[in-house]
Amino acid sequence: MDSYTSSLQEQRIAGIPADHWILFFKRHAEAKDPAEILVHLERDLRKMGLHKDVAADFAEMIPRIVKWFR
Repeated sequence: MDSYTSSLQEQRIAGIPADHWILFFKRHAEAKDPAEILVHLERDLRKMGLHKDVAADFAEMIPRIVKWFR
């Protein structure tokens, strides 16, 4: 079951790995302040091995994506 779950988390959704989406939704559920969410998200993405600039770019895109769904 672990290998199946891992394979699902590696799949891309809208070009973004599923495990990154999971982090985003987890952070959104834990915090209400958008700035706090982005700080945690960027830190988590860097921990996952993304270059600091890539993590920052990804975190910057989140508010734009959220606006599309409002």
